[in-house]
Amino acid sequence: MLEEFYFHKAMPKEGAEQVLNMLQKRGIKMCAATATDRQLMEPALKRCGLYQYFGRIFTCGEEQTSKSSPDIYLRAAAYLETEIAETLVFEDALYAIKSAKRAGFPTVAVYDFSSRAKQDEIKWLCDYYVLSMTDMLRLLSDPLPDLLR
Repeated sequence: MLEEFYFHKAMPKEGAEQVLNMLQKRGIKMCAATATDRQLMEPALKRCGLYQYFGRIFTCGEEQTSKSSPDIYLRAAAYLETEIAETLVFEDALYAIKSAKRAGFPTVAVYDFSSRAKQDEIKWLCDYYVLSMTDMLRLLSDPLPDLLR
């Protein structure tokens, strides 16, 4: 069932490709940190045309961690060669946002139906909150937030 979903049905959040494209054009290096196994994630990213935006994909399984710990974000920042305070983490799950924030990462919370009951806490905790990645396009328009300069 998971293969069927990721290989044929999973779609990116609205506006995700435009945001990734804009960040790439501005020279911002990106990677993905995911709880999803690589054999499911990579085909979905390739099918949706998003794979080329990420210099590397970190999976919790391969990194022997979970998003309940900030380890995967710390490894991603090390790969990106960026300071934690300058590495923006996009997340949609409260537990993952808590982990990233605990380690000092600024976060963008992106609404997801599966986390709808926790939106008040998510909004309170994150640095930026968007209902869709399309909303992120507005945040990225000039002038850029200091973090994205």
